[in-house]
Amino acid sequence: MWKECQGENAGNDNLHAILSERKFKVRFILVDVDGNSVYAEYSNFYIGNEESNYALSISDYSGTAGDGAIDFTGTSLNGMMFSTKDRDNDLKEGSCAFQKCSGWWHRDCTYGNINGKLIPGNEGQITMHWNPWRKFNSLQETTLMTKPMEM
Repeated sequence: MWKECQGENAGNDNLHAILSERKFKVRFILVDVDGNSVYAEYSNFYIGNEESNYALSISDYSGTAGDGAIDFTGTSLNGMMFSTKDRDNDLKEGSCAFQKCSGWWHRDCTYGNINGKLIPGNEGQITMHWNPWRKFNSLQETTLMTKPMEM
């Protein structure tokens, strides 16, 4: 099953290099299977380097999607390290990345899973989902965009 899952960190190396240049905000655009779209924006966004296990700095939510940068207890993912199938950095016993078939900043697992599998019309934690908006119903498309903060 893991051969079909995401888990590479090359994208995080690239994000770290870009985000190290100045302060950025991030916007997640989410589209459900019916074509409806919402967004979640965080005015503070940074990803650490490999030595920090790509620790996430994320805060100051605004948007229409609901805050998906939290875990099931409502605790922020701020400060969490990136987890993959072979690097379990979450706080839950067992690997959330393995359970959800996605690399992400899992804490005690998470509400957002934009790196999950594209399984339109299905429901479950391994699908691409944003729990505050569509629970575990699979999304059709997700986009992550960064923008430099004005100095």
